[in-house]
Amino acid sequence: QQSFLEGAVLIDQYCNPLSDISLESVRSQIDDILDKVKKVLQAKNCRHPSLSSAAGEDLLLEDVELQQQVLDAMNCVLYVQLKYRGNKADYYNPLNSYIHQVLIRRTGIPISLSVLYLTIARQLGVHLQPVNFPSHFLLRWSQVANGSSDISDYVYIDAFGNGKQLTVRECEYLIGHHVTEEFYGSVSITEVLQRMVGNLLSLGK
Repeated sequence: QQSFLEGAVLIDQYCNPLSDISLESVRSQIDDILDKVKKVLQAKNCRHPSLSSAAGEDLLLEDVELQQQVLDAMNCVLYVQLKYRGNKADYYNPLNSYIHQVLIRRTGIPISLSVLYLTIARQLGVHLQPVNFPSHFLLRWSQVANGSSDISDYVYIDAFGNGKQLTVRECEYLIGHHVTEEFYGSVSITEVLQRMVGNLLSLGK
């Protein structure tokens, strides 16, 4: 099964045929971020199980507190140390949608930053799910074992907004209006990639 990162790289390669973009180089840059996150995590909890996870290992943390420690370390590295940010000033620049440019420029739009955030979290044992929220792509984090059909059992994460964790009501404040429960559901890799391509097509119109 194709990963979110692989799909994002394929879109990047298709749209930038003259650029030297490879999955290996993108993964290498993400591995560098992972190493930094692990250093922060080790300083907070030297026995954290994510510290011993090998590259490519499918680790899954079940303890919510341990997951929160991972997300805190990620937010520290991405948004404080490396100064990743949502590109509010130049939101419609197509470079915001290309994963290799997101890594170079350390800025992007909600969906590209979410793909990066989700990829890093998964490698550290936190399995986040993409949410095709209207106007603002989000991630969701289950607070109960084995997931839930209740939208209030999730914390919603805004990778565009420095990894801020949101309630359902705060998600609505984010876009300024009420939405039905269906918009809080997780979506597939295909749907995420379709939205990424759709964003780029809308910029070309």
